[in-house]
Amino acid sequence: MNTRRVLNVAGTGLLGCALLLAGAPSTAQAADYPYRRNLNANSREVGLQGAVLPVLQRAEGRGARVVADELVAQFRGSTSGITTAGNYSIILQRDGIRYVGDSGWQLTVYGDGTSVRYRNPVALDAGRTVPLSSRLSNTDLEALGRRFITEQLGRYVLVGTGETLEALKTEHQIEERQADASTAPLIQEVSASTVIFSRTINGVGVVGPGSKVAVIFGNDRLPAGFELDWTAYQSTGRRQQTMDVSSIHRRASSVLPVDPNATGTTLERFECGYFDNGTRRRDALAPVQPACFYHYVKQTVGDPILNRANPADGLIKSAHGAAVPVGTTVEPDQRWPQAMQLCTGHSLCGTTGTSDPGPSTGPDGQ
Repeated sequence: MNTRRVLNVAGTGLLGCALLLAGAPSTAQAADYPYRRNLNANSREVGLQGAVLPVLQRAEGRGARVVADELVAQFRGSTSGITTAGNYSIILQRDGIRYVGDSGWQLTVYGDGTSVRYRNPVALDAGRTVPLSSRLSNTDLEALGRRFITEQLGRYVLVGTGETLEALKTEHQIEERQADASTAPLIQEVSASTVIFSRTINGVGVVGPGSKVAVIFGNDRLPAGFELDWTAYQSTGRRQQTMDVSSIHRRASSVLPVDPNATGTTLERFECGYFDNGTRRRDALAPVQPACFYHYVKQTVGDPILNRANPADGLIKSAHGAAVPVGTTVEPDQRWPQAMQLCTGHSLCGTTGTSDPGPSTGPDGQ
């Protein structure tokens, strides 16, 4: 009997760090929530409608050690899959702090305390599997996720005035089994499911890894992990005029290393809103400003000989994901190369910032 574990995804990525499992994606996918489908459709049609939007800034967090100690204390007595019971070690990291329990659980808090990741592999591995057709529904996962966030993470996921918490997508951890005989049926079973939420601000969504919360559930409907990247936003007092969709696409062609509008590319998803690159990848001094995130696939000929014999052969596909600033004027962001290419009125404008990551295994970064 051959067994493999795969990540089945409606969309890709989990805060830029999905459940890391061996194998290829399954063919049966859970659907995105209506919010994300509408975000893609509306962005393709009107972008941000040329709106004039406030430029925001991130409020400083309370510190990684403070938040980590609070969470460890909070879950010490828990008997669910999310627990910090037993002995543990503390590991100081360059970008945060990690607590590792002797029983296998891990809690990591990054940066200024606004990014948290908890996993309990033992609880996930010990959970029962169910047939793919019996997996938790999107409706159930949203309700379970909202309840956990409200009851357990409310202090760390503060939803401000004019903000909403929107269900974005689901992901399923699937085990596939097949007898050694090639004619044996493929058996697909779900061992865990994840629901991911995102934030809107006065009706404008936040794209990128920031402003996201994910909760992992076993088939017993109990949580076994969570991840969040959530900071409070404040107004800078500045505003940006946003461009129309045609101008946005022209800008993307000029600033992205791989043109998303060129022949041979397929635009899988197009999402416009405020861009937050997440606690671990942000420029602490940079504002949060409007952008559109491109999720696209580029197809090129890798083997010309095979391709000449059959146009469907010899092809290479690479996935790309990048955010393009959409303000008519752009503010500097040292960790965002496209912003540094386009920004104005600053001594560092025109520099490239950090290098572009190129093809991405999680094109949306969410």
